Amino acid sequence: MPPHRKFFVGGNWKLNGDKKSLGELISTLNGGKINDQTEVVCGAPSIYLDFARQKLDAKYAVSAQNCYKVAKGAFTGEISPAMIKDVGVTWVILGHSERRHVFGESDELIGQKVAHALEEGIGVIACIGEKLDEREAGITEKVVFEQTKAIANNVKDWSKVVLAYEPVWAIGTGKTATPQQVSPGVSVLGGLLHCVSGGRGGHVFLDTNQSDGNRMENPYAVGKKSGIPGDLPVSFLRHMNYTCCRAALFPVLPSA
Repeated sequence: MPPHRKFFVGGNWKLNGDKKSLGELISTLNGGKINDQTEVVCGAPSIYLDFARQKLDAKYAVSAQNCYKVAKGAFTGEISPAMIKDVGVTWVILGHSERRHVFGESDELIGQKVAHALEEGIGVIACIGEKLDEREAGITEKVVFEQTKAIANNVKDWSKVVLAYEPVWAIGTGKTATPQQVSPGVSVLGGLLHCVSGGRGGHVFLDTNQSDGNRMENPYAVGKKSGIPGDLPVSFLRHMNYTCCRAALFPVLPSA
């Protein structure tokens, strides 16, 4: 049987906060208790990575929200995995829908970023998900497969990779993603990850929170109401551990 994997919770702070507001948030987090079987990662803006790492208790990990595919060079505005490591940060979010669709990042570029981050010893939260027009065209599985394959082709060791599925079509559209609607995307991930990882590790979680206030139904009911076996976090986690994955939730904090 695969080794037991902790429940993963990631919070993406996006382009929000200043030292005062983030300090208040961090103070609240530090006062909370987390189960020793839960891993919590906070995605801070790049300029506050060092601040977040210094202020957050050691029980929390910190993630960058992006990085480039090389260690250094004439790439104005970018940061590298080496820089991320230098301030004690251990994770990076790559392939987020906003990087794909606002900044035009391709599957190929995201795959290259994933490869370099892993080579430098940074854990990767790799995001995938289909847009509204892709969903309405009935190509959800195709899109998710292609995005995941571009990532998988650049992964040798899945033990430091988390796959985050976000239903991009439900962000800013007034539409709500139900468990039944996200099930196909998550199911594709589970099967594909098991195949491409060869049973060597990797994790899957759901991005269930959106910055415009819309959010999915109770994520703990996803498994019960959809094709995912069992219910979150018990049976679904057992199933994902069996396929060498890990399931978790991805709330977005804080809102501006």
